[in-house]
Amino acid sequence: MLFLTLSIHVILESTAITKSFFSSQNFLEASSNLLEKSLNKSWKPELNINSSLADIYLSAVENLVQKANLTGITNKKNIQVEAQNCSTRSACSNTVFNVTIVLNSQDPGNVKSVGFKNLEGYLPHNTDKFVPNSIVVSTTTE
Repeated sequence: MLFLTLSIHVILESTAITKSFFSSQNFLEASSNLLEKSLNKSWKPELNINSSLADIYLSAVENLVQKANLTGITNKKNIQVEAQNCSTRSACSNTVFNVTIVLNSQDPGNVKSVGFKNLEGYLPHNTDKFVPNSIVVSTTTE
C-alpha cells in the first residue's frame, strides 16, 4: 500500500494527469476506493516513516483537486468535491457530505472543497481533548 500511495503522489507532479477530465475522475474514483473499510489494515503498515499514509494520501488528493480542471460537484462513494469560481466580495459556500464551508473574502477566486469519508481514523490523532469528526474536509482557494 505504501508503494501505491507514494506512486500516486509522484504522478501528481506530472502535468499529464491534471489536463484530462477522465484521468481526474478515474483518480478520484480510485482514491475513493482506497478509503473502503475493508482496506483498514492496509493503512497502518509497520514502517518507520515520518508521515502517515493518510497524510501522504490527503496531500496527493488535495494536489490533484487543486491542479485538475474540476467544476461543479463530483460525487464518489467516499470522496465528494465541489469546485466553483466565486465572484469578488461575495460569500462563497461549498457543501460536501452535508458539511458546508462558507468563505467570506475580498476575492476568493476558485474555491475547491473535498470531503473524505473514513479518513479520520487513519490520520494521526495525538490528543484526547476531542474526537475527530467522521468527515474530513479540505478547502483551498486559488
